[in-house]
Amino acid sequence: MSGIMSATGSEGGAPVKVGVPITDLGAGLFGVFGILCALRARHVTGRGQLVDTSLFEAGLSLSAWEATEYWFTGQIPRGLGTAHRLNAPYQAFRASDGHFTVGAANNNLFPRFCALLGLDHLVKDPRFDNVANRLQHRAALESLIEAVTIRHPRAHWLAKCEEAGVPAGPIYSVPEALDDAHARSRHMVQEMPHPKIGRVRGLVRAGDGHRHHVAREPAEGREEAGGIFQAHHADVQGAARRTGGRSAGGVHQVVAQHQPREPARQGSDV
Repeated sequence: MSGIMSATGSEGGAPVKVGVPITDLGAGLFGVFGILCALRARHVTGRGQLVDTSLFEAGLSLSAWEATEYWFTGQIPRGLGTAHRLNAPYQAFRASDGHFTVGAANNNLFPRFCALLGLDHLVKDPRFDNVANRLQHRAALESLIEAVTIRHPRAHWLAKCEEAGVPAGPIYSVPEALDDAHARSRHMVQEMPHPKIGRVRGLVRAGDGHRHHVAREPAEGREEAGGIFQAHHADVQGAARRTGGRSAGGVHQVVAQHQPREPARQGSDV
């Protein structure tokens, strides 16, 4: 319903589902953001707010570029594979052992990328001498670039891009991403004890430069959270009904209704 699938996939191909549950995750993140904003507003003004989030609205909100393209050009956004809608070359290319992405779209980075490929002549080719022309002739440009990148492994091209200052990165499998040096240095994968099945692994997002250590057993934490939410479920539902809110059809709503612990201050920074 959000239009995301129609704009995802290969050019001219069938609609493709995003590989991760993007609307589920987006709705949760928008919900957390809304709750934090409501808590801040309650602290400043003393007034509560109804916070809601939905799968459809999350997906539509994440389609800002596609909506803008449609409004300003009248063109219906379609799948472009890994390519960018407004820049080229800004996509994945094949190496001899996999794929890697490159963002060499502007007139500073494009000549550097062409040089490391040995394709300097493309810079003056009228089909590729500016972003608009490269977008128009993107398929031809991709073919010329991949005819070179396919000759060497991914690590070869990533090293050359790093040396030339051209943004690039590998396209990992899930196991490769989990084992990446950045993920390991940030301790994003952690093991936790489970009372029934032993040790389990999970992903943890660190913040503010600090590593979060998960010590509590998953089942124990879930039971505590369940008790908290059950205790307040009636109050939340009642408040939602009084404000005309609802909790159905994939919409989840939370009410921030308590008074602030200290008086609101005039001119407080948000």
